[in-house]
Amino acid sequence: MVAKTSQFTSVDIALIVVGGGVGYIAKKALEYFFPAQATPEEQIRNLISLVEAGARVGAKKMSFRLSANAGFAAALGNLNFKVENPTATTIDLQVEFA
Repeated sequence: MVAKTSQFTSVDIALIVVGGGVGYIAKKALEYFFPAQATPEEQIRNLISLVEAGARVGAKKMSFRLSANAGFAAALGNLNFKVENPTATTIDLQVEFA
């Protein structure tokens, strides 16, 4: 989940000049079908937004599966989350609302 602005870059302009609209559309199609992975900071911001949304709608419990490679274990160590089943690749996170 990465929000990006739709602004032309120098690469986009070069693709339009050299390859016409076909090159630009091909680049946008590749970005759409193969998006870049979000950074750990973006993923944590999105996780916080999801937890806040769950609290607003009255959820009692939420569960998430996170990538252990993104450094979530260190970032979530001081927070009131219940970390379950940590493996080398994933962390199961459970949030209970009072």
